[in-house]
Amino acid sequence: MVAQERHRYVQGVDLANLRDYFVATMLDVTDPRVAVQVRHDRLQKRGYATYKAITRANHHAYNGARTQVDATTLGESVVEDLRDIGAEGYKFTGSEAKRDIVHNLVRMFNEHRITIPYIRELVDEFKYFQYEITPAKNIRMEASVGHDDYIISLSLAGELASRPQYTGFFLGGLKDWRNTTPALTNPTTRDKLLAYDPVFELFAHEQEIIGKLPHQSTTNINDPIDTTA
Repeated sequence: MVAQERHRYVQGVDLANLRDYFVATMLDVTDPRVAVQVRHDRLQKRGYATYKAITRANHHAYNGARTQVDATTLGESVVEDLRDIGAEGYKFTGSEAKRDIVHNLVRMFNEHRITIPYIRELVDEFKYFQYEITPAKNIRMEASVGHDDYIISLSLAGELASRPQYTGFFLGGLKDWRNTTPALTNPTTRDKLLAYDPVFELFAHEQEIIGKLPHQSTTNINDPIDTTA
């Protein structure tokens, strides 16, 4: 699917060794309620130069898509080479790193926050992906048959898609509204508006309003209570 103007995209990239596949998965995250897969590239035995070229091309073609790359072992040097597009690296060091990112993808499916196309090779990876507990009590996640490169690529993209798009006030971030509000860019009205305190205005007439309420009690808390009524 061709990139749409003003849409936002993310890209997850699983690099290939000699046996595995290189997979780059693109998600449209414009709608915060659901991420939609719009593209995936799946190649084998093409070399890192080709894989980096595809990753860059996808980034530029899809409106500067945020990109996350498997940075395990040799992938770390690939991430360094992709700094020009702001690529991030994710290291699958230890079982927890893989478990966390795959479980996030599982939650997205359970909550209907992601959609993927019905492509046989993709569905088969989910069919044969499994986990087991090793004798050392660690969780091992891998494909019992075939590969899991698409799942890892989709998980990397899903992790980016799950991040908040706007932190907002309660998550510790505020937009600089002083430079975006039209009236505040006008020197004539700027000082007057910045001096305005909406919280003070809210409570300015509190005592006046309370004084006009018709149901005020004049009973003294120390007066005896009449229980004969």
